[in-house]
Amino acid sequence: MNTNTLNDTRSLFIKPLVTIILLLVGHYFVAAQPNPMTDLLVFSEPSTVTDSWSFLSGNDKTYYIDFEELQVKLEEVQVKNVSGKTIFSDNVKDLSSLTLYEIDLSKYQKGDYFLELQLKNKKLRKLIHLK
Repeated sequence: MNTNTLNDTRSLFIKPLVTIILLLVGHYFVAAQPNPMTDLLVFSEPSTVTDSWSFLSGNDKTYYIDFEELQVKLEEVQVKNVSGKTIFSDNVKDLSSLTLYEIDLSKYQKGDYFLELQLKNKKLRKLIHLK
């Protein structure tokens, strides 16, 4: 058998094998990314409401909640310190489901706070870190 033919046969086997290995390794790293929803705590009665919600951070102290993404009717937005004291509260029952709601926390000190979204029978809570 010719040496070139042997090399061609090996490359036909090795190239797809290397490609598959790289795809599997790449998938592992993508799947191993931390879940952004790990700080989510759900309270109260079970509901059909999705628990997968997120907010956008405009900067270190400004946050945006996309009501349309939530696909639920919110009643109130609250921010509480870690001891549970409410430092910000807003009744949002009358706002449209297409609202992009802005929370400016620039007047508050650095630290950890809870962003709570009150629904009719459920409360969604997420930890935020002010820098």
